[in-house]
Amino acid sequence: MIDRLVERGLIRRESRKVLGIFPSTRLPVDDARHEAALRRRVCAALEDGETPDTRTAAVIALLSASGTLPSLHPAPKWSATVHQRAKAFENGSWGAVAVSTAVARTAAAITAASVVTTVTVITSQ
Repeated sequence: MIDRLVERGLIRRESRKVLGIFPSTRLPVDDARHEAALRRRVCAALEDGETPDTRTAAVIALLSASGTLPSLHPAPKWSATVHQRAKAFENGSWGAVAVSTAVARTAAAITAASVVTTVTVITSQ
């Protein structure tokens, strides 16, 4: 997952040593446009009632469930309606779609890896 974000240029990997001994890796944002667009989509869904895509709904649900939604910068204009919408995402069925998509992708990756392994074993004999 992190490697894909690095490949897409959204974050960069910075490795260094702390106190000259301990390895440390930082992952600072390299392209803030993606993050800014996500923040706009979150605020649009919560403040204006726009229907978000599955990923944005999942982010809203996670932010709401973790209690970190009010600390989002820029924070949504907080109101009872925004709070209710956030709780609706938190308790909604977005997870079923996200989970089934993740499971399908994982199964496809496992199948592809198995095929590559089988071909490699057969051709190396």
